Order: sequence, then structure tokens, then C-alpha cells
Amino acid sequence: MDTLKPLEEKTAEILVPRAFEWWTFLALAADLSSEIEHLDFVSRFSAESRVVIVDGGLLPETIHLLKDKALVIVILWDGYQSYREREDILTRVARLARRVELRIVGEPAATDIDSVFRCRPLFVQQPEIYNRETIFSAGIGKVSFSRPLAKTALRCRSNLISFKVLFQLFHEKKVHEYLRTKYVFCGHSGLTTLQRYSADYGVGSSCMPNGIADSFCELELVAQWTRALHRKKGHWANQIVIRALLRFIALRTLATHKGDDLFLNIFPDTNINAYQAGMLFKSHIFLDFGGSHGDETVYPRTADLLFLNRKVIRFDRRVSTTDLWNVRVNDRASIGGFLRRYQETVLSVLDGGRTCVSRNTQLVQPSGKS
Repeated sequence: MDTLKPLEEKTAEILVPRAFEWWTFLALAADLSSEIEHLDFVSRFSAESRVVIVDGGLLPETIHLLKDKALVIVILWDGYQSYREREDILTRVARLARRVELRIVGEPAATDIDSVFRCRPLFVQQPEIYNRETIFSAGIGKVSFSRPLAKTALRCRSNLISFKVLFQLFHEKKVHEYLRTKYVFCGHSGLTTLQRYSADYGVGSSCMPNGIADSFCELELVAQWTRALHRKKGHWANQIVIRALLRFIALRTLATHKGDDLFLNIFPDTNINAYQAGMLFKSHIFLDFGGSHGDETVYPRTADLLFLNRKVIRFDRRVSTTDLWNVRVNDRASIGGFLRRYQETVLSVLDGGRTCVSRNTQLVQPSGKS
């Protein structure tokens, strides 16, 4: 497989679910060093196409169209987990196409990925690139769609979503909550991830809550997961579980102590897309707990926030992750100490953290606490 020869064909056909078109465009438009000069979003690959970009979930229905392609770029939205789930079909693609690259959102775990694949993050890790002027000036001219008016909808996306969100706020009687709050978080709390992996890790359902507002013993939850993580040390999903656990405890802590200041929209509630509603939430500060599958600086959610020039508080999980691994698993006092320190850290960020300003974004880290 030739991975070094420059591409002769500069147009790429792109096939992704419509829900992922925006993030795909955002990532590719920010890749200013790409060999690809034109992006054509299609509903089906043509026989003549030489370079294609495809969502990993669509490989089963498109693999027969990938034979002898000069380059196939596969997008994996869930990090190494996506690779594990699709390893067999990716190997088949590698036998069909002349060159296969993986573009990953989340931790690539590159040492565990077959060397036949070139592997890199989907999103360029340079926050300053993701501003409206750069994205639209660099990207909108080189993109086309098979659907009529899709390009116009792309330009107007933020305004269209704003009107939808405004309707949701009125319909769900959340306008007062929107007006009185200072911080906002919408998305997964981490609980669904913990529930998904609980059987694999042998964590009993008795300690698992059903929602962020449920009454349960936080100490027992952390104790059970800490013991499970140590039993499965080296397991590929450990970092996913830790990220989910830290996010869930952080959001529960903030909801308990800062609920009056916090606009929360937690899955499985109907999604309120505050992250792409450019006309709304301009006065709010967005809370960012990092991606579910990696610790990269830029992933879909942060790319949206950078694009709209939002103020962001990002919680750095690295120190707390190390702290969690260092607890004595059979010592409830040690586990309780970790839980208390972590909760104090989370609250200290909102109560007066140290602010680092980066272009388009404010990243706030805790001061003086681990």
C-alpha cells in the first residue's frame, strides 16, 4: 500500500449520516494542510470517485464500492472503541483500497491499531483555526452537496438551530431558567456509559443510580468502580469509564451546590442544542468535561464553542485521574478523601479558578487543589 505518493485526484466524495455532516465539514475545513481541494457530500459513492471519506458506521453498506479507490478515509467518532467494533471490516477495506486512513475522535490508542492504517485525529488540534471567518472562507468555497439548498443551510445552520432552541425553551417552559442561569451544560452525564460497562466490570446495579438527581451513596459508587478498575488494570476501556465517572460526580456536585446558576439539559431529556445556537446562550459560560473517548483539546463540542467564540470552563481530569488510581481500594477513608478532594476541586473552579485565555475560548483550571 502506497502511503507516501501525493494524491493525483484532489476531490473527495463524502458519505456520512446527515447528523454528522456539520462536524465533518468543520473538521475538514480546518485542515488547511490537506491534499484534498474539493469536498463533495453525496448520498452514494460514484464509480468514478478515486478519493472517498466515509463514516465508519456506513462501511457494511459501502464496502463493495471501495475496491481500487486511491484513498479511503474512514471517520471513527468514538475513538479506539470504534476501531475495536469495526476492526474486521476495516481490515477488509485495507485489502480493497490502495490506501486507507483513519480519522479518529477520541484517544487513538495507536499502538493497538494495525500499522496498515495511517491514523490521526479528525480535528486539527489548533484551537485558533476554529473561528467562523477561517472555517467559512477556507471551507465553504470547496464544498458541494447532492441535496439542493444544503450549502445555504450550512451557512445558516447556527441561526436555524437558534430558532429551534428558542421554540424548545418556550415549549418546555425553560425560558426563566435560561434567563436566570450563568453556566450551561447539555449532553451525557456519564451515567449511560457507566451503565453500559457495569456488567463487564462486575459493578452491581444496587449502587447505580438512574439519574443525576437520584438519591444514592456516592462513596459506594466510587468504591465499587475503583475496585473494578483495579481488577481490570490495563483494560482498553478503563479511561472511558474514568472519564464517565468523573463527569458524573462533577455534574452531580455542581447540580447539588450550584443548581440555581446552572442550565442543565441531561440525556435522555430532549436535546437542547445550546452549543450550536449562535443567537442564544451568549451570556452563559459553557462547562466542558472533555470528550468521552479522549483528552484531545479539540473535539466536536469544543469545535462548536470555538466557532461561536463562547466562554468555556474546561475541567482538567488528569490530576483527578491520577488521584483516583492512587486510592487504597479497600480503604473507605482513602476513597472518601479522593471524593471530597475532587468535589472541592470542581466547586473551586466556579468559585474562583485561575483563568487561561486562548483564542476564542477561556479555559479555566482549578487553583491550588488536586
